[in-house]
Amino acid sequence: MQSASSGIYAILAQRLIGAYGPNKVCVVGALFMGIGPIIAGSFTHNFAAVFLTEGVLFGIGESLSFSAAATLPSSYFLKKRNLATGITFAGGGIGSLGLLNLAINIPASLALRARLPRTAFRSGKPIVEWSMFRDVRFCLVFFGSFIGLFPLFVPPFFLPLYATSLGLSASKGSLLLAGFNLASALGRILFGLGADRYLGSVNALVICLAFVGITTLVIWPFANSVGSL
Repeated sequence: MQSASSGIYAILAQRLIGAYGPNKVCVVGALFMGIGPIIAGSFTHNFAAVFLTEGVLFGIGESLSFSAAATLPSSYFLKKRNLATGITFAGGGIGSLGLLNLAINIPASLALRARLPRTAFRSGKPIVEWSMFRDVRFCLVFFGSFIGLFPLFVPPFFLPLYATSLGLSASKGSLLLAGFNLASALGRILFGLGADRYLGSVNALVICLAFVGITTLVIWPFANSVGSL
């Protein structure tokens, strides 16, 4: 539910950002992201409560914060737009929870400044620009990214569990997840830099998706040790 919320509430989040500014929206998102895990860890005793707090509440906060922060670099940078976006996205590979989340995200949210003028929440414009789907290139990138991002959310949730199923200790499973997050953060920065200087945005995306597909098919079926994982 956390992962799905980033997409489910993204359109609404963008309307809120356009009307009230990224800092206000991101502060609300940071509060939700911080309060959700705290309530889930301290006051919940059943799956429904965990679903509402850690899933729905944190998920809404994640969508608001991510949408506010991730879209700003494109309005400030032109030549190094991919690098700036990669650095912004790299923060998602590190992450934090609870009180630490509040302590980091709220001051960072207050520092956000929009470059584009604000638009009224009820501006009369359509919520979705359906005309974009008339462009074949947009459709290819949209649906290709939609399918290609499926594997993004598998390792963070199942890598520790898969490691313990192989007989590895829980600490090694946690280290594997930490390594995954670190590699994810570095990859976003390096591919952002490469996209700006050498490859271009679409070419970099194609290479990344191809690399994910090939390594999944070649390495994952035979991964039964810490080294291969």
